[in-house]
Amino acid sequence: MKPSLARQVVRFALIGGSNVLIDFGLYNLLLAVHPSRNPDTLVIYNTIAVIGAIVNSYHWNRLWTFRSQRLSEEGGVWRERLLFVVQGVLNVVVNDLVLAGVTVVLNRNHLLSTYLANNLAKVMGVLVASSVSFLAMRYVVFKRWPARGAGKDVPRDVRRDVPRDVSRRGVSRQPRQPE
Repeated sequence: MKPSLARQVVRFALIGGSNVLIDFGLYNLLLAVHPSRNPDTLVIYNTIAVIGAIVNSYHWNRLWTFRSQRLSEEGGVWRERLLFVVQGVLNVVVNDLVLAGVTVVLNRNHLLSTYLANNLAKVMGVLVASSVSFLAMRYVVFKRWPARGAGKDVPRDVRRDVPRDVSRRGVSRQPRQPE
């Protein structure tokens, strides 16, 4: 049974909570070791922290959130992993761009403490990047893609009339039996 969108969002949010702990934990550990207001340094810290969270995200989202959508055939698994890496790079880029932009604005007048300004910028980056990640994972990374060559030899008007048999391994097409 395919989980509803609401169930996927809840699961994604729970896993997101563990990602936030990893992400902010690593980011603040690096800030504690070497405090900085320099956007370039903060982007490096952020990239390291986000990569740690992305590894956690792939593992748990594949096993739990998008379990019903994941692929079992070897070629599909590699495609899924490649797409996840692309989504992960997109996540890092979006997160870093938002963090750098917000950091520059917040640190311009030194109205907030370094810790508060850097973490507020981090929150903004996480919120924007998480939204992009959910959409990418749901509609691209863990999407069930049709098998290569499936239905290419059947005329388009006939394919429409072929009933679907939903099995444990996914959707397969079986021709209708003559009556």
